[in-house]
Amino acid sequence: METTVFLHEAKDAANSYALSLAGDSPGAWRAEKGFGQRFEQVWSIDFETAEAPSLQAVDWDEVLMRAIEAYSMNDPVITNYDWPKLAASCRGTAR
Repeated sequence: METTVFLHEAKDAANSYALSLAGDSPGAWRAEKGFGQRFEQVWSIDFETAEAPSLQAVDWDEVLMRAIEAYSMNDPVITNYDWPKLAASCRGTAR
């Protein structure tokens, strides 16, 4: 399974990044790092995994850090990736 993640970099603050997926609303980031406000897409990373991510159970902050690392290494494909899971205490409860 391949999932493309889009990395955005802030143009108004150093070391500020945001992460989105195809179909996400503009400005509705899965994860964000730094203090930037004006983000521009700078990179697409293909995460190759055994299964699709569970959008509500993935720790998107961890995915963002891996995407930033891939961007700095100029590596657009990450193979055999294990989606990091949110800690049970972070998920909230369904009502």
